[in-house]
Amino acid sequence: MRMRSIISRETVAYWQKKGTLSVALGEGGKDGVVFERGGRATLTLDIKKRQEVTRRALILLMRRFVREAIAKRYASAVCDLAAWRFPHLGMSDEELAELLAVNFEMANFSFTDFLTRPKEDFPELRTLVFVNADSQIVRHAIKRGQT
Repeated sequence: MRMRSIISRETVAYWQKKGTLSVALGEGGKDGVVFERGGRATLTLDIKKRQEVTRRALILLMRRFVREAIAKRYASAVCDLAAWRFPHLGMSDEELAELLAVNFEMANFSFTDFLTRPKEDFPELRTLVFVNADSQIVRHAIKRGQT
């Protein structure tokens, strides 16, 4: 099943209150841990040094965010486009949005056609909310990345 994308003008905190998982990319912190404070869940991913992140490492981080959300049985996640910007990589917002959409879809894919359905269904990320992605160019890039 394809993931539904929502492009929102609301903040990350607004979506967290609704039970979505957000991501925090940090240096030298806890890795793969979900912190829940006041009903708001945040997954922390350690990136060692922000200036040393390569394009390939960024792609793997994107996929890891989705896999961790699925493993922790979240049905929705919120993605702040600003949190995924790495200026030293020289990617435009359009390129970043398309890369996020492609890799989120790839990480969410699971071939389950021949497996017996469990009672609570297979875990998958059903909804992905993008914030700070208001421009028309970014919207088209997200759609292009999901096709």
